[in-house]
Amino acid sequence: MASSKSLRESPMRILHFARLYYPVIGGCERDTRELSIELVRMGHNVTIITTDLAEIGDLKRNKYLEKIPPEDVGVKVLRFHVNNFSASRTFTQFLHLLLEKARRICLVSSDSLLFLDALQYSVLATKHYLDKVRSGSFNVVNGTQIGHGELFFLEKACKKSHVPFVFTPRTHTLDPYTQKVMPFSLRIASSADAMIVFTKYEKEYYAGKGIDPSKIFITGIGVRPEAFEPPASVLFRVDHGIPGDHSIILHIARMEKYKGADLLIESMKELWKRKPNSTLVLVGKSTPYTQEIKQIAQKETRIVVLPDASDELKKEALFAATVLVNPSQFESFGGVFLEAWAAGKPVIGAKTPVSEYVIDEGRDGLLFDDLDAGELAKKILFLLENDQVALEMGQNGRKKTLLNYSWEKITKLTLEVYEWVQDHRVPSEKERI
Repeated sequence: MASSKSLRESPMRILHFARLYYPVIGGCERDTRELSIELVRMGHNVTIITTDLAEIGDLKRNKYLEKIPPEDVGVKVLRFHVNNFSASRTFTQFLHLLLEKARRICLVSSDSLLFLDALQYSVLATKHYLDKVRSGSFNVVNGTQIGHGELFFLEKACKKSHVPFVFTPRTHTLDPYTQKVMPFSLRIASSADAMIVFTKYEKEYYAGKGIDPSKIFITGIGVRPEAFEPPASVLFRVDHGIPGDHSIILHIARMEKYKGADLLIESMKELWKRKPNSTLVLVGKSTPYTQEIKQIAQKETRIVVLPDASDELKKEALFAATVLVNPSQFESFGGVFLEAWAAGKPVIGAKTPVSEYVIDEGRDGLLFDDLDAGELAKKILFLLENDQVALEMGQNGRKKTLLNYSWEKITKLTLEVYEWVQDHRVPSEKERI
């Protein structure tokens, strides 16, 4: 293997694995893309391994992308087609059930179930992407998102091929699904050469689970502040029938129930008692839950629902908004806060360990007790009644974002991790012989 010094003097060959990728819209997909583009701009070679699936977690219908966009300049994207594997998935679940019963009477070990756990949460026939790793043409591999069984096999392939493996779990620590897949995710974490997490809380979480804290690095995620300059159009209110004297409470998130749109709607009912001239705008990727939101909105003219909005429309909404509210309980960081701050807006988030790390309460945003619609309404009301405080919070958030969360800065931190594993990867026993 080449020395770390020579690697740093020449472009690194980097492989990023993500189950879904652009044009799928989501935090993981956006962040993987932006990081990869920035690494290419810095002179490195980046390959993305992904699928042609169009839906997060849609493992039954296998909904595929209708149109594959051209590759981003310099980023090589390898997409593998996912066949309908419902039959094999059912068989795997049945076999897992049998082994679980055998484990309970001590016929097999708990570790023997990890392989089947990984298969249950994997959407690819592993050979398709493992062969790329086994080719030995990469200096480092970064696999992202907790609960993806592919990473279990990816890490093992890296070990066999003597390629450093970095695990970026994006852990939603309060999500019941996270707890369900945690055993094999911890196995990946313990075997990985390094971990990238987004907050101090996430690092402490894994250290508390027994992962060596010296190999856990905090990078955060980024935004491109230049993308959040005032939009060309200032007609957002006119285009969507929002009166000029209304305050706009904005929620940007994938339209899933756990993101908290229903809680926000409940809080608006309380807010309207004091501030009837307020409009709630919901922007995000459409899901089956979108229909339920639309049915609620049909009964209330002060709710505007904009599913699958373009980036430009989302930006128009941000600049027209008075405050951005994200009541989600499950986040690994909350990239929408950075977008709001980049646009100079104050934010309100649920009081979770992650949001408490990201938001400096009272300085650039507010926190409310999780699942308390009444308290959330009071927090929104406070910002609507204190214009100067809201303005200062938005300005403080923008300063923080420009200083700490540009993609250029985040990419440099990530690259430092990639370089660190070049120096600190522990050789396997086979390599030492």
